[in-house]
Amino acid sequence: MKTMILLFIGLFILFCSDTSYSSNNPVIENDPITESSIDVPGTPEFYPLKQLQSSQFGNVNRAGILANTGFFTNKLHGLSIFSMIIIALIPFILAYMITRAVTRHKREKIEAELVAASASTAVFDENTVEVPSGLYFDKTHTWAFMEKNGAVRVGIDDFLQHTTGSLTRIEMKNPGEKVKKGEQLFSIIQKGKQLDIYAPISGTIKDYNHILSEKTSIINSSPYSNGWVYLIEPTNWTRELRFLLMGEKYKEWLKNEFSRLKDFIALSVKGENVNYAHIVLQDGGELKDGILAELGPHVWEDFQTQFIDTSK
Repeated sequence: MKTMILLFIGLFILFCSDTSYSSNNPVIENDPITESSIDVPGTPEFYPLKQLQSSQFGNVNRAGILANTGFFTNKLHGLSIFSMIIIALIPFILAYMITRAVTRHKREKIEAELVAASASTAVFDENTVEVPSGLYFDKTHTWAFMEKNGAVRVGIDDFLQHTTGSLTRIEMKNPGEKVKKGEQLFSIIQKGKQLDIYAPISGTIKDYNHILSEKTSIINSSPYSNGWVYLIEPTNWTRELRFLLMGEKYKEWLKNEFSRLKDFIALSVKGENVNYAHIVLQDGGELKDGILAELGPHVWEDFQTQFIDTSK
């Protein structure tokens, strides 16, 4: 597109330079056409010129008329050439724009298919879950981190986002609302299927992550940084800190969660056709990344009851 714009600018400059050259042609001023200033031989072929001069024009600047006539002729000629060039380029420009749009669409489609294929083959286990140091984790699969100013940033853990798969919407409370530990804090939604997430601490909501309203999937790609959910002013931090997990204790607890999740999935797909079960469970019994994405709302409800409600 930049090339096309530069080409148009170049053609326009060329056109202007041609017309400027024409406008610089010398014009002879104060050269009145009089009968005495024109040498008209007495031959018949020159008689019409003299007749025209004396009967129609009188005292007119002949050289100026001729020069100006040449200027407008050259300008119209240049404009005609410029218009012809533009008209000739229009099909190529349209073809270029259409080709570029089609190519971009195909590229985006291929990238989406690659992402989907990658997600369908990714394995979800203890080694794929991130456990950053310095964070406190709650058994409701949330995390908390105290900032230097005393505010606590909270969000969901990597285990939960790997389990649900890409989220499509999140319902959050407004700043100023008060919450207590164990109360519903927000809801994560995927195409109508929903999980209610509970507060890991008590306090007043100072702010929420506005990016999540437009780009909810960032909670999957960056759950511990860009995908945070709330900034809370804690009211009982010291006491509630005792119920949170860190480091190795959290990792040990996650191992048990993985074991429970495998049993839960096996029971959830029981009675379904065998092929569907193989889609959910990889060879060797590993879990598939985003495993709940392929299961129905009733499975999400059971997951809510067994993995979140009992831990608050």
